[in-house]
Amino acid sequence: MAESLDEYQNQKIQVVVEQIYKKYSKDIYYYLLRCTKDIETSRDLLQDTFIHFIEALKKGTEISENKIRIYIFTIAKNLFINYYRNFQKKQKKNQEISSVSESNPEIEFLQQLENSENEKLIYQILDRLEPEERNLIALRYTAEMSLEEISEIMNYSISKTSRKIKKVQEKMMEIYRKTFKE
Repeated sequence: MAESLDEYQNQKIQVVVEQIYKKYSKDIYYYLLRCTKDIETSRDLLQDTFIHFIEALKKGTEISENKIRIYIFTIAKNLFINYYRNFQKKQKKNQEISSVSESNPEIEFLQQLENSENEKLIYQILDRLEPEERNLIALRYTAEMSLEEISEIMNYSISKTSRKIKKVQEKMMEIYRKTFKE
């Protein structure tokens, strides 16, 4: 009896996750792609995001329907932060070894497909931002989240979120002026 109850619960979770995946996976993927600038890493982090989400559901974590998007983006953000920390550690080791990394041809191809000077310019500016700053911009403009949603994900007040986004926008304009207008 207990086994069939677990089976039923797992099937129910699977149906719910499939619906949520269809609804949010594209937004999360583009958010992660904006943050990582790597297709494979973004795919891996997207998969890990939903694995963590499934684990939370199996543990009985209750998530209200109107908070699912925020919950999933919070998982994605935390996974990106962990990835970035590990990436920086590896990068430092690689610099010590003086290894040269090759660019990803798939990303180069996608950038050529975009064929937009503004898009390329934005990516160049985003490359110069700190991870938290990229996170804020990606959540606001790529995922098109409200200040309230971003506040919950970043664990900030709404006013702090608004101020930080404004500062990042100003920083982006300053980078643009110094780098591309001179």
